[in-house]
Amino acid sequence: MTLFENFNYLLSLPSNLDVPSEITRTFPWILWILWKNRNLFLFEGKEYSAIDTVAKVVEDSSHWFEAQKR
Repeated sequence: MTLFENFNYLLSLPSNLDVPSEITRTFPWILWILWKNRNLFLFEGKEYSAIDTVAKVVEDSSHWFEAQKR
């Protein structure tokens, strides 16, 4: 599979599984925070726990959706 096919599968998965919108709308942030944490680990040696990562996803996505309501 190509990278595009993998991302397409991942992005379409929530809608195919009847996942609540509160979870599916955070999906881009999950990918983004994982990418950022990976880079911070590789280039700065910083490590984040799974709990911290999930908390950051929830925080960032909540802020973004609140800002969109204004």
